[in-house]
Amino acid sequence: MHHRDLNLLVALDVLLEEGSVAAAARRMNLSPPAMSRTLSRIRAAFDDPIFVQAGRRMTPTPRALELQQQVHAVVAQATGLFRNDAHLDLSRISPVFTIQADDLFLGALGAALLERLRSECPGATLRFISHDRHDDVSLSLRERHADLFIGAPLPFKPEIRTQSLFTTGFRGFARKAHPIFRQPVTLERFVQFDQISISRQDRYSGAIDEMLAARGLARRIVLIVPTFFTMIETLRGYDLIMLMPDIVIETLPHREIGLRAFELPFPTAPLTGLQAWHPRNDKDALHRWLRRKVRELCVEMKNKHPALSAPDALNE
Repeated sequence: MHHRDLNLLVALDVLLEEGSVAAAARRMNLSPPAMSRTLSRIRAAFDDPIFVQAGRRMTPTPRALELQQQVHAVVAQATGLFRNDAHLDLSRISPVFTIQADDLFLGALGAALLERLRSECPGATLRFISHDRHDDVSLSLRERHADLFIGAPLPFKPEIRTQSLFTTGFRGFARKAHPIFRQPVTLERFVQFDQISISRQDRYSGAIDEMLAARGLARRIVLIVPTFFTMIETLRGYDLIMLMPDIVIETLPHREIGLRAFELPFPTAPLTGLQAWHPRNDKDALHRWLRRKVRELCVEMKNKHPALSAPDALNE
């Protein structure tokens, strides 16, 4: 066949993303028999089965996996030729962005991101979905359950794109009347008070406890919870202390709600936040705009709050 049908590359790209003839047919608005015929033509064009039956599932062949990234790049580039990003009229559309995020970003910057988006796109809606430690975020992005992930680094699949957003340190946090504020906070005084530990893995100890143990000290952990924001109200009424990321401290009206931060008497490893997305969205004008707004918000946070650090320049 001297003249290849380039539409086969589009179909192959969708088939490899969906991993199913039926799902690819729905996405391309074709009937399953028509999609099956297209797969037959793809097999003939590449002289490879592309998919083979493995139980009840279709599994891509080694040749198909070898082609996947190259095919996607060609299709994305070709699609870009027909798109004029300069004519994206944000005032006339009502997009719904689904973001999978941990509570750190959602609580600290979720509302600020919505305000920033709606200042340019009044019809925009943000839909946040929860992020659990058992979630396969790469699969969530691949299967379009989420448009974007924002949170701490994860073991993403190789094809997932990532971009650093901010780095935050930690300080201690307690109610203003807590007795820890009566004297300078030393290691010895730090371990005297009941504490809350944040752990998504339900761990009873971590790097801080190992550091303290090496010095013959131990914290009194009385509460273990999975997220930072669940305990803010609790801190207001009880003599408990917890470590809180600077990004939360800087965005909370903690003075107005009766809370106070203090410097820790030991160093802590910083926490990094990033955004991650599927490569199908690399060149999509609306998705690029969303990522740019997220990044701008984090850079603005850095400029307002020196305790945070973020990339100095936007690269999109």
